[in-house]
Amino acid sequence: MNRRTVVISVAAGVVVIGAAGAGLAWQQQRAQAEQERSLRAAAETFASAWSDRAVDRAGTSYAGSSPAQVAASFTKVTQGLGTGPVKVTVGSVNRSGDTGKATLDVRWSLAGGATWAYSEPVVLKRTGNRWAVVADGPTSLWHPKVRSDQALAAGRTWGRRGAVLDRNGKPLLATGTVHDVQIDPARATPAAVAALEKVVDEPAGSLTAKLAAAKRAGSRAPIPVITYREGDFADRRAALEPLAGVIYPRREQPLAPTRTFGQPLLGSYGPVTAEMVCALPPAIANCTPRFAAGLPN
Repeated sequence: MNRRTVVISVAAGVVVIGAAGAGLAWQQQRAQAEQERSLRAAAETFASAWSDRAVDRAGTSYAGSSPAQVAASFTKVTQGLGTGPVKVTVGSVNRSGDTGKATLDVRWSLAGGATWAYSEPVVLKRTGNRWAVVADGPTSLWHPKVRSDQALAAGRTWGRRGAVLDRNGKPLLATGTVHDVQIDPARATPAAVAALEKVVDEPAGSLTAKLAAAKRAGSRAPIPVITYREGDFADRRAALEPLAGVIYPRREQPLAPTRTFGQPLLGSYGPVTAEMVCALPPAIANCTPRFAAGLPN
């Protein structure tokens, strides 16, 4: 009887100890979960302040710099991106002791409808129960590859035309010189343009009608006529030179071996004219008679 009583007492003691251990583990998990929530909340507060361009907003905490210093850094680094909206959201958040890391998804709205998106990693540090964004790291808070003494700037670059090669890897297009024959409506006369029609084999009256329309509209934009390769232009230069108001600026562009070589496949290359823009669907081009005449909107 006594032995049975002892066994039962020992078992009960084990149960009590196990329950105490489970309670301690639960408290630790709860504390860890609370720290995770606090860490994410601090990151979201910073992301919201950035989205509102108010990084010195009350409630946003920084380690290593004051809110005023962070605001000055934001202005210096990002002012070249313009005043368009910026949207910053919190992605992943990870914690290791008193240090946390958050990945911010940043989307800047730039001039011309362009969007620039990237990920910005930020480090947070805990002091007591309060998390703060570390603002004195090796890079700025505003882009992972930009230092605090550098500045971002929005610019537009145009892609280079790709090489068109034959099956042996040799270029089908080579850069060559062309001349864009045009009419300067401010100086051209109907007689000179009528003579030009014969030189460029245009129907009689077609170019003089364009000149008259440009003069009525008060347009000073050159009227495009035709583009000649260097050899074709040389054959006509003597006939073009006496014509008042007829101009032929020179430029470089990719050229096929001949004017008609593979044209349905290779297409054409040259400046975009007002007539081309107005021929596009309305959803793409906002064409008005004033623009079609060569005048700015």
